[in-house]
Amino acid sequence: MKHSLKTILAAAAGSIILSTGAQATVFSFDEFFINKNGGEIFRDSFTDGSAPPTGPDDGVLGPGGTYSVTGAGFSEPGTGKLLADSALGVLTSNPNGDARLFNRIRRNRSTSPTSSAVLDAASDWTVSSLLDLTILPANPGEAFGVRIEDFSGSNPYGGNDRMLLEVRRTNSTGTLGVLFQGLDFNGVGLETFDCFALDPLLTSNPGADQILLSITHAAGTNEIDAQFSLFSGGLEIVGTQTSLDNVANSDGLSVASVFSDENFTRAALYTIENAEVEVSEPGALLVISGGLLAFAGMRRRRR
Repeated sequence: MKHSLKTILAAAAGSIILSTGAQATVFSFDEFFINKNGGEIFRDSFTDGSAPPTGPDDGVLGPGGTYSVTGAGFSEPGTGKLLADSALGVLTSNPNGDARLFNRIRRNRSTSPTSSAVLDAASDWTVSSLLDLTILPANPGEAFGVRIEDFSGSNPYGGNDRMLLEVRRTNSTGTLGVLFQGLDFNGVGLETFDCFALDPLLTSNPGADQILLSITHAAGTNEIDAQFSLFSGGLEIVGTQTSLDNVANSDGLSVASVFSDENFTRAALYTIENAEVEVSEPGALLVISGGLLAFAGMRRRRR
C-alpha cells in the first residue's frame, strides 16, 4: 500500500490531543456555603491553609474527608481564598465531546436521605459561592463557578444531571458572561438556559471585585433557578439578577431540573479550560518532523 507524505503528516497531526499554547488562569474562590430550609448548614471560608479534601466537614467524615477532588489545580494559602490553576485539571470531555481541562471539589456529605444535610426534592436549599473577580477568564472556553450534581437512586454512582452556574469567556465570541447551563449524561448533552453579558455590568461598576453565584431549589419541585450579584469590598453594589431563565433558549421547552430519577444532589466548585486549542509552533514542528521520519522509514522498508 502506498502512503503519501500528506497522509503521514495528517495522521501525525491527528494524534495530538491538546496544546499548551494557551496560558492558564489561576482562579480564586472566596466562600462556599449552603443554606437549607432557612438555615445555613455548611460554609467554607478557605482560611485554614489546608487545601481540599480537608474542610469544615472533616470532623464528621474523618480527616481529609470534606471533598472529593478532581484535578491537581487547587491550593489554599490560608488567606481566605481557594486558588485553582486551570491548566492542572484533568483532560476530559462533556457529553457534546468538547475536550477540556477540569478541576473540581465536590462536598461529600448530603448523600443520605435521612441526613439533615441532604439536598433533596422535599427541601428548600441554596448552593452559593463568592468568586473573586480580580482575575477573570482570559482564554476562550475558560470558566469557573458552582454546580450541583445528582445521582440515580438505582445506581448511586451513575448520576446524569449537572446544573452549572459560571463566569465564562465564550468560545465563539470571547464575550465574558454569567452562564446558567445543564449537563445531561443521559443523551441530552449540554444546554445553555441563559447567558448574562458581564462586560457591560463590570464597565458600569468598576469597583466590583466579587460575584456571588447562587443555585436555588424550592421544595416540592424539580426545577432549579440561578441568580448572581456583584460586590465591592464586601458590600453588595448590584442587587440579585433574576434574569437568568431556567428554560433553554435552544428550544424554549427544556427546563433546568434535577430529581427526575435521583434522590439527592451534591454541591461543587470547578474550573474549566478549553483543551481544543491550536497547535503551537513548537508542537507543529514536532508533528512535521515526526511525519517526515515515518515517511522516510516506510521508504526504506519498501526498498
